[in-house]
Amino acid sequence: MKRQDSGTGVKIVKASCSVRGYSDGAMFHDRAFRQRLLCVAFRPDKGRHSSHVARTGGPGPSQAFCPSQGSSTAGGSVVEFALVVPAFLLLLCGIIDFSHLFYAEIILQNAVRQAGRFAITGNHLPDPLHQGQNLSRVASIIQTAENAAEGLDVSAIQVSSLSGGQGSAGGPGDTVTISLTTNLKLLTALVVQFFPNGTYTFTVSVSFKNEPFPPSDTS
Repeated sequence: MKRQDSGTGVKIVKASCSVRGYSDGAMFHDRAFRQRLLCVAFRPDKGRHSSHVARTGGPGPSQAFCPSQGSSTAGGSVVEFALVVPAFLLLLCGIIDFSHLFYAEIILQNAVRQAGRFAITGNHLPDPLHQGQNLSRVASIIQTAENAAEGLDVSAIQVSSLSGGQGSAGGPGDTVTISLTTNLKLLTALVVQFFPNGTYTFTVSVSFKNEPFPPSDTS
């Protein structure tokens, strides 16, 4: 419907819109219609279907409703979550276990190094069970390693020398070797399954040349 304002000469146009039983803007008060219209407005292919919505008041044959799009997005998120979580947990457990392994290796390496530095001096530690007596040289070396191990097990420590062989720290000028093989248990169940018996085995060792201490201190 058109009419002309006599005072201003401006044409006033009133458009009547009717879509599938909706008349004169009543469709804009319909919640379902507004929802379908917004769905089309925010779709990438909205231009292709907008004319169909304007004519029929409903989505085209190939157009999905907004609730379907939301369900599809939620389903995709669940799948992504299911794929990412196992990898994330494995990474987290790996960080925990390997940090523990590196810590233990550093501590035990330092323990055998401290024992080696003590061994080359030919000194003996006092015997805590017998006042006024000293431990043997090899026992003193093992005790020094235990003191530096911060509670880790060093019972498998081995002391040897070139001239004296296994169980001897050697005399002055000899080369003493201190080694320790450890079976360290892993902490997390996810990482344990990748190692035999759930343990990681490693060896730390040092070799030093003895100082020219009195030969009487050899043993």
